[in-house]
Amino acid sequence: MLAGHIPVFNRGKYVAVPTGGYNDSFTKLLMHFDYAAIAPQTYIDGALGNAAAHIFTQRGASLQHSSAAKFGPSGYASNNPGDWIDTPANTDLDLGAGDWCIDFWLNCFTGATVQSSVFGKCATGLTDGYYCYVNTGGALLFALNRADGTVLSMSSGTTPFSAGGQHHVAIERYGNTITMYIDGVALNAVPLTQAVKAAPYKFAIGALGEWGANINLNGHIDEFRVSIGTARFKGNFPLPVKAYEVPATTGNDQFTKALLHFDGGNGSTTITDSNAGGAAHAWTNHAGSITTADSKFGGASYNNGAQVGWVDTPDSADFHVAALNFAVDFWFKYEGVIPAGASLRLFGQDTSAGTDRSISGSTNNSSKIVGTYTTNGSTGVDLAGATTIAAGWHHYAFVRSGSNLYLFLDGVMDAYAQISGAIWNSSGKFAVGEIGERVGGMWNGKLDEFRLSVGTPRWTGNFVPPTVPYS
Repeated sequence: MLAGHIPVFNRGKYVAVPTGGYNDSFTKLLMHFDYAAIAPQTYIDGALGNAAAHIFTQRGASLQHSSAAKFGPSGYASNNPGDWIDTPANTDLDLGAGDWCIDFWLNCFTGATVQSSVFGKCATGLTDGYYCYVNTGGALLFALNRADGTVLSMSSGTTPFSAGGQHHVAIERYGNTITMYIDGVALNAVPLTQAVKAAPYKFAIGALGEWGANINLNGHIDEFRVSIGTARFKGNFPLPVKAYEVPATTGNDQFTKALLHFDGGNGSTTITDSNAGGAAHAWTNHAGSITTADSKFGGASYNNGAQVGWVDTPDSADFHVAALNFAVDFWFKYEGVIPAGASLRLFGQDTSAGTDRSISGSTNNSSKIVGTYTTNGSTGVDLAGATTIAAGWHHYAFVRSGSNLYLFLDGVMDAYAQISGAIWNSSGKFAVGEIGERVGGMWNGKLDEFRLSVGTPRWTGNFVPPTVPYS
């Protein structure tokens, strides 16, 4: 069994579940802090347990920086008295009367010298809700207001919270006991029989809720998660070894509505859809063919030729993403280096008139990847990447998770935006290598392992691209 994983018996066999579980329906806040390279002061909540992501506002000079990373490219960094981030009051971050868990990685620079805030959801007088800080003795302190208004507090004990390194912190309620863990070891446990008092106040990281700029964090935080409705650990545990991800699947599962491996003999024009979660879509080839000269997986790929080939299939309810989570991912390779000024189409659904489009993907005239959606069928909203595409094979992923829209290139977040409402349900054909029934600007190169997933986002933060075909 891998280190940092727990064996769980599932469907007749043991599977490795990462320590602390996943980003799942219990996850009400999840800050990977991975966006430093694109917009260091844009903070993204990637939690799957909310209909809409929490929008954080930066206060002072706090930012995401590579020096603060535990996992991924960056973490949260704060070292000034007026630095913190907060999000408006929201009931889904009230802890309530059931199980819950707040966990994160913390490097507190002040150690045992200066009080330093970590997080909180409470009023200016620290009433209602809950909060956490490193006190002047160097101990980590967590306090909450019970439903009857009395205060419960606990600390990590007499051992100072050491500076100079990242430590995993978990504070959770399991039944009628609250336990504080540091680096996987329980340091304190106290009873709690009441609900935690609701707090109609901002939630802050680096400050104690609405108490504001008093004792802000001087340090780093990464992989900050709030889980409501479950206790994640329930006892001492091995430390997490990676960021919290969407629950693992087989790759080809009930969410998979199209899956084109592009396998077959050299020159074949037969395109097989191997999806396990949708209809048996019949794909028609136009001028391209299977080639065994180059591939990412399986010894074959689809060759579009010199911008002449694509494959398409009639409209299906499987392709209607509407307001659902979705992910479109595949591998692409241009024949050479994409020239400046070339705007080429990778996939999409539309009619020939261009007025019935849902989602699509392309490369723009700056040699960046693009994901596009419409809410009215004709007015496209582009999410354009920031990275210039180099030669060779690359992994593309266009993802919706609640109100978050992500674009990943080779597993690294390349663009991000907020989205609201439903995406247009097109009646046009769905195409790969072209955008639906439109003709012109087709892809020039090779495509492999195309997958459309509906009902799951697959990824909400940076990831390692697939190393084998989906099965």
